[in-house]
Amino acid sequence: MLDQGAAILSLIGVLVLFAAVLFLAWYCTKWLGMHYGASGTGGKIQILDRCILGTDRTLVVARIEGQVWLLGVTAQHIEKIDELDPALYPVADGNSTAAGMNLGSFSETLGRLMNRSTDTTEKKEADNDED
Repeated sequence: MLDQGAAILSLIGVLVLFAAVLFLAWYCTKWLGMHYGASGTGGKIQILDRCILGTDRTLVVARIEGQVWLLGVTAQHIEKIDELDPALYPVADGNSTAAGMNLGSFSETLGRLMNRSTDTTEKKEADNDED
């Protein structure tokens, strides 16, 4: 009977130790994420907005050393799509929520880019028609 009680206490001790290790791993991960760039506001690169298009496909608006770029991001590749007007994305004061995310203007900017690309295509077709 004594051996069975010792085995149960040993099992409970192992379970408590395992739960403590899991808790410490979770807490350390949370702390590291808050202190090392998970907010998107560190260094010279700031993520202003993002739009998930599908599995492993995202459009990102990023400020990199004062320039604002629209980037296409997949699991294998990052491509610069266009350089945007920095005036459309004012520099945050650091007290804004959501890590400086400018959620309202992404769709407007994307719409302007789409219109600009169709305008450019129409202009090229018109130039070709004149030749």
